[in-house]
Amino acid sequence: MTIPRLSYVASSIVICALLAGCKPKAGQIPVATPAPAIVDGTPATEDECKEYASKLEQAVGMKNRASVEQMISLEDLALRCLSDLSMTGSQRQSIVQGVKSGIRKNALVTQILTDVEQGGSFKLLRVHEVDGRARAMFRLIGTETGVKYHDFLLTRSPEGRISVEDIYIFTSGEMLTQTLRRILLPTVAELNRGSVEKLRGADQMFLNNMPKFQAMAEAIRSENKSEAIKIYKALPEEFRTQKVIVLLYVTASHGDDAEYAVALESYRKLFPADAAVDFLSIDYFLLKKEYGEALRCIDNSDKAVGGDPYMNVLRANIFLEAKRFKESRAASEKAIEQEPTLADAYWTRITLALKEKNHAETLAWLKKLTEKTSEEVADLTTVAEYADFAKSPQHAEWLKWYAAKKK
Repeated sequence: MTIPRLSYVASSIVICALLAGCKPKAGQIPVATPAPAIVDGTPATEDECKEYASKLEQAVGMKNRASVEQMISLEDLALRCLSDLSMTGSQRQSIVQGVKSGIRKNALVTQILTDVEQGGSFKLLRVHEVDGRARAMFRLIGTETGVKYHDFLLTRSPEGRISVEDIYIFTSGEMLTQTLRRILLPTVAELNRGSVEKLRGADQMFLNNMPKFQAMAEAIRSENKSEAIKIYKALPEEFRTQKVIVLLYVTASHGDDAEYAVALESYRKLFPADAAVDFLSIDYFLLKKEYGEALRCIDNSDKAVGGDPYMNVLRANIFLEAKRFKESRAASEKAIEQEPTLADAYWTRITLALKEKNHAETLAWLKKLTEKTSEEVADLTTVAEYADFAKSPQHAEWLKWYAAKKK
């Protein structure tokens, strides 16, 4: 059963280093560093995007990993972002096998399915147009990991199959193929140590530090965050300040407020003009109790994603933290009005009723939560924040009502 969440305020970080565990086999390959190549194919239409989105939502909802992996093929994306490089068939197969290994450990598909299995949700927000191309924007909510946005750019093959050309990840502020290419180029170079000297700049730096990068990512996957932070702080400065590495540091520090604030501040200083900086700064300003700045970042993020009722949940939580209860009430109820099945909006509204010790409202919103969403509610007497409510007549009424509803 679901334990009632009181509120989590803001977004958390996506680990963008999806392929840290890839170790292709030896071989020979020339290395170059242009921008990721655009695939051949016909842009998907609005209707095709909607059809794809519906099928993907269904596959995620059914927790059908095979179908989701087929629809979000990181192997295809990896090969596309390296399509300008000359590789033999066996070398390409080595890359694919390495990517598959990385997927089993930690990848976008795993993240989506894990969040949903733990009580979160994966929902199409809209099909919209960017630079003349239709995209499908999804919102992923995790019960422990906050909210994330993935904007899918789709293409239609000559055979008519709709596939993912790229995905814009809001928490990294870039296309997924950019992240994949940055990580895979040094790995590809390992196919032939004789090609190492052909790498330059960031590519050479990633190759030189790849074992440490992999160790840091593995420590995060293993929930050994203190070790990941230790590795990060021992990295050479020029590598430690690379975007994907700083994002790993932010991820590793999540849960330690002091370290998290330092990590977020590092990101803000290093990448002040980054597209993701407002989204990532919500937590930063919340930790500093600069509520006005946190709200400003939410407003900017809301515009960036084209509007989302969940942003009103974040606003409501900020207002709640700032003890601005009237505004929290308005924001949470607006989110519910905009999206009646948005469970987190109800939890925030329930939290407000608890803080105000309004047992009648707590009861009323618990009923609305279970009527309008798929949420289940655990034994409230085991949750400290519900102590006063648990002693009230309304709690006895709740137990009777909820037991009847579940029959």
